[in-house]
Amino acid sequence: MSKDDRVAALSAPDDFWTMLTTLALSPAQVSDPEMRVRLRGAIMRRQLLESQGGCLTAPELASALGISRQGVNQRRLAGGLLGVPDGGRYLYPRCQLDRSGMVILPGLTQTLKALGDSDPWTKFIFLASGQDALDGVAPVDALAAGSVEPVLRAALLHDVQDTV
Repeated sequence: MSKDDRVAALSAPDDFWTMLTTLALSPAQVSDPEMRVRLRGAIMRRQLLESQGGCLTAPELASALGISRQGVNQRRLAGGLLGVPDGGRYLYPRCQLDRSGMVILPGLTQTLKALGDSDPWTKFIFLASGQDALDGVAPVDALAAGSVEPVLRAALLHDVQDTV
């Protein structure tokens, strides 16, 4: 591995991600091309999570919102919160909260529902990535600025494109 690759691997947030990064950056270690693609995809998703402020565990989010851990799970199951699978648990992107970190962004629940049956990672990538329908603005940023209706329209368009 090059020095830059070693620095990238050792800069990962924990041992698990250090291992994944090392494997992804060492093609000789993983001979299966599909597995290398999966590793790179996992790393890219984690980087996108980190670029959006990281994530919270269910107990951390429950504390921030002033509800129980079970309440967080119920809201996720009902489509009111976004939890992305990470091993045997769910992580909750911080970007779905307002600046105080204690309130769900206005319009988030409606946006998640407008995205239909898309898997949680697809929903997160939509929320965190610049959208052409929003002039390149990420939906979470538009929601934080109070632009709910344009985000809902973009989500409906996204869901239609996702099903085609």
